Amino acid sequence: DNMSVPVPYRTASSMVRDGKLVLDQSRLEHAPKIAPEDMQNSSDHSWRVKADHYWMHKGRHNAEK
Repeated sequence: DNMSVPVPYRTASSMVRDGKLVLDQSRLEHAPKIAPEDMQNSSDHSWRVKADHYWMHKGRHNAEK
């Protein structure tokens, strides 16, 4: 499938270890996915709200490991 998993910059930057982005595989697999064309749609940012909510509310404890 040609889907992407958006991760907010603030979340991603907190997951960098030794210069590499380290994500929990389970969290990544369950994260909201979007089609590339939806990311380009400037009139609809609902995907961003879903991604922010998922990573900020559910992923915070994983980012601190």
